[in-house]
Amino acid sequence: MIQARYLREDRDFRGDPGFVVSGGPPREDTFRGVRLNVGYPPRRNIQLSVSAEGGERESNVFGADYDYAAAAANVRFLF
Repeated sequence: MIQARYLREDRDFRGDPGFVVSGGPPREDTFRGVRLNVGYPPRRNIQLSVSAEGGERESNVFGADYDYAAAAANVRFLF
């Protein structure tokens, strides 16, 4: 089994929550990420999988940008 996923989110934070006075432009964030998952069942009751994921967020707010990367390995026993 092989799975791939691409994600893009555009978020506009509009409006005033009523307790913060910022005076700046409304916050706008763009998130982009990818994920790849590979799985293999060596036996009927065992499933192995490995995944890798990475992404970035860009924002018009100073210090709110970030990049990330993650990896995971899983073993699943079915009984």
